[in-house]
Amino acid sequence: MEGITEYRLGNGLKVLMFPDPGKTTITVNVTCLVGSRKESYGGTGMAHLLEHLVFKGTEKFSGENGTRTPVDTLNNLEASFNGTTFFDYTNHFETFPASDANLDQVLDLEAERMGRCLLRAKDLCDLSTWPTSPSMGAPGAKRCCKIK
Repeated sequence: MEGITEYRLGNGLKVLMFPDPGKTTITVNVTCLVGSRKESYGGTGMAHLLEHLVFKGTEKFSGENGTRTPVDTLNNLEASFNGTTFFDYTNHFETFPASDANLDQVLDLEAERMGRCLLRAKDLCDLSTWPTSPSMGAPGAKRCCKIK
């Protein structure tokens, strides 16, 4: 497609850039080519769970010792953001005011989330981490969590 430049980093990561100098925002979209297709019977929902957990914290963005969580960091940038899980991929995206400093911070956050996501028991027990469905009880219902 015209205007898109593709880069391949040494670690295999493919980066697509589509600059539009007329825009006042930047969108970063990280897509991992793994989704529910890779799950086996008895382990379904793991891609979706991980999609939620990467919003909870990383080594650098843990929400502890005065640091911000990924959500706090993105809110501080006045970003709109979300994640989705599909059959063949999982993605996370952020749209935020355009500036070099904001882009550097979002790329730092995404690198952290892809390589140093914290998988903490307290986050697994957090009711907001788990999607609600009829099989999990009524929305807001207390669910038992005995992870240590």
